[in-house]
Amino acid sequence: MPRTNVVFFGNTGSGKSCLINMIAGSNAAATSSGAKGCTFRTNPYHTTIRGREFTFHDTCGFNEGAQSRTFEDKAIIELYRLLKHLIDGVSLLVYVMKAPARIEGNTTTNWKLFNDVLCKRDVPITIVITGLELEDDMNEWWTKNKQHFKDAWMNPFNHACVTTVKGKEKRGFYQFQEEYDQSKRTVEDMIFQSLRPTPWKMDTIDWLDHMIYQTTMESRKWGAPIERQLIDRCGMSRDDAEKLVKELDAV
Repeated sequence: MPRTNVVFFGNTGSGKSCLINMIAGSNAAATSSGAKGCTFRTNPYHTTIRGREFTFHDTCGFNEGAQSRTFEDKAIIELYRLLKHLIDGVSLLVYVMKAPARIEGNTTTNWKLFNDVLCKRDVPITIVITGLELEDDMNEWWTKNKQHFKDAWMNPFNHACVTTVKGKEKRGFYQFQEEYDQSKRTVEDMIFQSLRPTPWKMDTIDWLDHMIYQTTMESRKWGAPIERQLIDRCGMSRDDAEKLVKELDAV
């Protein structure tokens, strides 16, 4: 049986690599305590959870607040390349955000790009909020903040509120060990509850046909079909959309 592919994406510094290490029970994925991050390309990590074999794909982070879209586009292209070349398909997308997880800048754009445009809403997307080790009840974070996501039209299939750090060690015990162990179980449960029954595979021809059809039905304004989708659905400028489409075509 092929391994189940799960793709993790999000902003630089959101904790994707730490999350993968926590679930896999290893330190295979490189992590960074700095703001720059250390994942510059997609890296696969194989692990077995509850008897099922997975490949977790740690992707290049989006650069929230960057002055230009250069870094942002690179992350998008890497993700597109991954989705296009996953022979066994993808069963789940995990969008990782670090608390306070403000929805600003390109957050909504990136969400819509992968949910609406690239994956045609055919792959479940979940949200994992990290950095909640100081909360009395980590799960309460979503209850208090879910309306912000609804207002931004970000409606995940499932969610998990967690910490990915154990904290300082003292006398053989870690400060946040209990929260860490709870988080590991929570994310594992979320993954198994959210997996697509059969993996989704990107068919480039079907994808292009879908984009052309959607654009024809929704808008007859100027612009190539895919560019129109990036502008209408994702809120990109015309220049950014044209540039990104050229780069995606070259993949």
